[in-house]
Amino acid sequence: MNLRVLAPALVSLLALGACGDKKPKEKKSAAGASSAPVDSKKADALWALAPAETAFGIVLPGSAAQLHTTLLNVLQLAEARPMGAKLAAELRANAKSLSFDPMSSEAIKLAGLDLRLGTAVFISGTPSPGQGSFAILPVSDREAFRKATAASQETVGGLEIDKMGELFCALKSELYLCASSVPELNGFGAKVEGSLATQVAALPATYRGEAEIAVDVKVMQKYDPSAFVGDNFDDPKLAMFAFRLTGASLGMRLWFQAKAKGSMAKAAAVNSELANAPAKEHPTALQRMRLPRELFPDSQLSETLPGNIDLEKDVLSKLTGEFIAYAPESATGWTRLAVGLTDETAFKSLLNMGCGAAAAIPGFSVTPGEGACKLQIDFSKVPLPSPEVTAMFPNPFLIGARVQNNQFTITVGKESPATSQSAMSAMGQDMIGGDWNFSFWVDKLAVAQALGTSWKGMSSELSPSEKEASDLFLWMLSHVAEVS
Repeated sequence: MNLRVLAPALVSLLALGACGDKKPKEKKSAAGASSAPVDSKKADALWALAPAETAFGIVLPGSAAQLHTTLLNVLQLAEARPMGAKLAAELRANAKSLSFDPMSSEAIKLAGLDLRLGTAVFISGTPSPGQGSFAILPVSDREAFRKATAASQETVGGLEIDKMGELFCALKSELYLCASSVPELNGFGAKVEGSLATQVAALPATYRGEAEIAVDVKVMQKYDPSAFVGDNFDDPKLAMFAFRLTGASLGMRLWFQAKAKGSMAKAAAVNSELANAPAKEHPTALQRMRLPRELFPDSQLSETLPGNIDLEKDVLSKLTGEFIAYAPESATGWTRLAVGLTDETAFKSLLNMGCGAAAAIPGFSVTPGEGACKLQIDFSKVPLPSPEVTAMFPNPFLIGARVQNNQFTITVGKESPATSQSAMSAMGQDMIGGDWNFSFWVDKLAVAQALGTSWKGMSSELSPSEKEASDLFLWMLSHVAEVS
């Protein structure tokens, strides 16, 4: 057994657990999972055992049992699909080739493991082979575990050691501890509270999880100076992957701490003024960006626009850099894009001129206003080069534009009241109200609508095997309540 192989396996288990049941059963928090605070005491106790030079760690303070149950539930559901049955059969066959079947709850118990116990893996930054790997395994029956893993036994310095491949393991302070060498095992198990443990324990509760993966960037950079190096940040410290497990839902948040600079710092300085309106419209999907001027794409337009408007001075420089798009839950399925402005003058002039010019185009019906324009397009009357384009829009197409309250908004579709008055989920509220440079959120209804539309045009062009795989993928996504 090699811990540098075991660590990716645990990460894979966490990722596979993400495919839970159909609907979340508890309210989610801004962190993307349960509204109940995480009890991090058990996790902190495990992190405190991480050796001083630990660069990477995985801690599951009893959550492995829930992850395993979720994985088995997913497999049982997937086996009802043709492609899913093939994948599940292959996975089960590979699992049975191991010393015990990790896909079987009974086999795990017979192997002396209790997944309700704490589990952890720690990897040091040392580049030396055969050193710097540590683990805490959920062993409840040592004799059964020895038998299942074909471990050999020896006593070194009064310590009874189990040898499994490259690992040396022993029972110390009621914990089953493993390390890549006997000297390392002798020094493992005492409370250290090293750099990684201290940083994790200092995190806000909303950034913790029932399962956690952490990287001490400073330690890692001692051995790999190229790790976590970027043009837009300095002084990276802690990287974290936190999982929240709640009934049938799994929330995941990946982040790392650093000091922003350059474009990232400028984007973070963009004011967030557009976030309040979408929440009132009960959206099913939204996307939000804060973009500094230096990242705007170079314009190919002439410098002077109609009305003697300077493109750079009067238009581009008057954008705040905040953009938001959202789709309310409505009978007409309309969508809105809003752009933040510091000065409306040039935008109103351009909109008024554009609205007047559009009235001369065949098939365009225009309702102008001061700083506003409603446009209805009948594509059957528009001179188009291809009849296929006309067929795509059998009904009149509606677009509305307005400059008001330092916003330039474009509404596509017929605006209508929201069909649901339920509040946005906590995950959606976090994406729209949090301090993000970029955020995206979509709920199950919006996912289903988007996929259903695109799938109709694609399925006839796929081979049978491709269609099987796509059917499985779409089926899996149909069980996703929301994504952000």
